[in-house]
Amino acid sequence: MEASQLARWVAIPIGVGAISTSGILIRLTEAPPLVTATHRLLWAASILLAAALVRHRHEFALLRGRRLGLLAASGALVGVHFALWTSALFHTSVASAVLLTDTHPVLVALAARAFLGETTTVGVWVGIALTLVGSATIAGGDLQFGGAPLIGDAMALGASATFAGYLVLGRYIRQELGVVVYAGVVYGIGGLLIGLVATASGVSLLEFSQRDALVWLGLVLGPTLAGHTVFNWGCGTCLRP
Repeated sequence: MEASQLARWVAIPIGVGAISTSGILIRLTEAPPLVTATHRLLWAASILLAAALVRHRHEFALLRGRRLGLLAASGALVGVHFALWTSALFHTSVASAVLLTDTHPVLVALAARAFLGETTTVGVWVGIALTLVGSATIAGGDLQFGGAPLIGDAMALGASATFAGYLVLGRYIRQELGVVVYAGVVYGIGGLLIGLVATASGVSLLEFSQRDALVWLGLVLGPTLAGHTVFNWGCGTCLRP
């Protein structure tokens, strides 16, 4: 099986399945959302960067100039994404947060056309349209409750927009950089950004329960490494010209 076929039929479905457990795992935590997001990204970054130092050390020489700036931008986007996504789950329902965050394909398709010159097939647009109809239905249902649910919905939409930007930038950067180094650096930048915001707001990053640590480990191994990271590899591989 060619790499593009492996990515399309194996890696991406695995990534989607792993990411789908994120909302439930996050709702099991007791720590503040920004603490969870910080530890999730920094733990994942530590694992990936350690692996990169062993097997992909030569790629660190590529981290300079414009490429480094793009990595910083991607890291900032993923940091804002995880901060909004994790927080949204404590303001609205898991179903609402997931569905609204999953509106990102329409933004990815539009951005990919504008910045990368890539076209999207009619079948994909049909799927995107169905997702948007479901999202509008969910958001309309939350209007009657107002307050926290609407704040959570807005956070989820913000998470969708930043995730779309992160994917499009990653698609571009990954043409020259392997996924281990790319994801390790980007997760690290995102985790540091969220950690700085959490600390500035007076939240301690060092106070958490054993249960939180176990859930974070599940978030790192499942949705982050087997989900986001595999998804990044799969998208970069199956879309590579």
